[in-house]
Amino acid sequence: MLRSELRAGAPLPRGLVLRAALVPVIALAVLWGGAPGASAAMIVPLHSTLHLSIHRAHGQVYSITVSGRYAQAPVILYVFVHSGARSCAATRTAESFLVESQIQSLGENAATELFSQEVDTPNTTSGSYSVQGYWGVDAPPGVYRVCAYLMGIRAESQPCVPPHDTVPPCAPPDATGSAPLTIRTQATGLIYPITAAARRAYDSGDGSTPPPTTTFPCGTTVVDFFFRWYNAGNATRYQIIVYEPHGERDEDSGAVHDASAHGTSGWTVLPAFAPGTYRCVLMLDGQTIAATRFVVRG
Repeated sequence: MLRSELRAGAPLPRGLVLRAALVPVIALAVLWGGAPGASAAMIVPLHSTLHLSIHRAHGQVYSITVSGRYAQAPVILYVFVHSGARSCAATRTAESFLVESQIQSLGENAATELFSQEVDTPNTTSGSYSVQGYWGVDAPPGVYRVCAYLMGIRAESQPCVPPHDTVPPCAPPDATGSAPLTIRTQATGLIYPITAAARRAYDSGDGSTPPPTTTFPCGTTVVDFFFRWYNAGNATRYQIIVYEPHGERDEDSGAVHDASAHGTSGWTVLPAFAPGTYRCVLMLDGQTIAATRFVVRG
């Protein structure tokens, strides 16, 4: 190990320059005593960090996780969700103002302050944190942005001096994070075969739901379907695809239709359906949302 000693009154060795402090750009290494002849370094972050991740938990419920390190204590973590793709506000105060205004104008499920809590470990000045929350179950379909702010409590306590007619800027955050979030309605549906007579009765407007028929006699030329979908949001098109008994798709099925209405649809085969079991799927904007089967006897 190379060692240098400076004794009081001794001249400085040539080329040796004393500095008041040497601070690395990213972290500060602190030496502590250990076994004789040994030393170790503890890395203390000079800046707080924040990592934001979003994953779909189930349906349209999303898990939002915020983690990182804090370089001062105490600190509070704020996480907001606002409607639209606009960037997060520069400060926590401005973002809070935006969220409150959206709740008032768009409804309580269109934006939220997901959580605000102290995340530092007691009696520490630095360390790591991780917080998880869930959101989206009642949110309308659309584009959102998640905004996270790590704030030192001492900075938060400083008074705000807002300019005229603007949101108070207040204290800048120690660390921030931002991520987009898109809520897509999870459409569900149903489809089942019905007879031609049941379809005529339904289309006449008597208001009754047609009963399903899963077995058709030999020589059947027409099979009709009753279908519905739910929570479809802004769906634009649907298709009904029929698969023949040997598993191949019927080349004449799958025409694209406007999804602004749903009800009944017919399928005609001349001279007649071949005997066997057929499978039929209902697709909405390219996604299968329901399926059914029917049998034509030989």
